[in-house]
Amino acid sequence: MSIGLAEIAPGGILPLHHHEPAEIYHVVDGEGVVEVEGVAHHLHPGISMFIPADAWHRRPTLAPSRSASCSCSRPKASRRSSTTSIDHGRKRFS
Repeated sequence: MSIGLAEIAPGGILPLHHHEPAEIYHVVDGEGVVEVEGVAHHLHPGISMFIPADAWHRRPTLAPSRSASCSCSRPKASRRSSTTSIDHGRKRFS
């Protein structure tokens, strides 16, 4: 499982792309739009959006607002152990 925070500047855009794992966006700040397979969906704080695997999508912001969202996806499993440890300062999560 992978979790990240993405911030897009006012008037900025996350370019059109796709990837194998499905993804979930949860908007924490600002407003914008996510276009999934050519269909636009309005984003604002508190909204979560599911992006299907291999779906073409992009994220323009609505000027003058920046947009910040958490994204969560599960990369394709490898033949190695499915448990990953992440070191965050003094805390260790497995």
